[in-house]
Amino acid sequence: NNFNYALDNRFFYIDGVVTKSIEKEDSTTLYIKDVLLDGNKKGPNIYTYYNGYYNFKIGDKVKFSTKLYITKNKKIPGRFNFYNYLMAKDLFSYSYANNISNKGVSEKHLLKLQRSFDELIKSRVSNFNENLSNFLYSASTGRNIINLEIKDEYRDLGISHILAISGFHIMIIYSSI
Repeated sequence: NNFNYALDNRFFYIDGVVTKSIEKEDSTTLYIKDVLLDGNKKGPNIYTYYNGYYNFKIGDKVKFSTKLYITKNKKIPGRFNFYNYLMAKDLFSYSYANNISNKGVSEKHLLKLQRSFDELIKSRVSNFNENLSNFLYSASTGRNIINLEIKDEYRDLGISHILAISGFHIMIIYSSI
């Protein structure tokens, strides 16, 4: 039901809430949920490529206009399947945006808690050098912000499993708080 192909390749005004923000060197990827299309119609959750300079946080209410694309299940054996990736993240469409307005912060308690935890971890690790800070943040939150070069080094050394969240990581967070 979430894959409404009648919405595909159409222009909409989007209102929604950021549930995840992944910053990269040249862009940011936002997971946007609680979507309203044109201010009144419930829409599918969106995976958005953002080329602007504003750093969005979990729980930010956003508004922007864009063309919406509904993913299709194109299976090419042995290749990355974007459809399955989005399905696993509870996202059903994608878009590209250059201008997104921040319209406040969501009142949902879980998002407020995630946002507070995220800010607490960022403040605790900010005194370290960038690589160590990114590693500690990634290990604590499960949101991977380690640059690609360092990730490759972890893979080559065979220790990339350290970046996965486990009970050990939860105990480190619990004891530091």
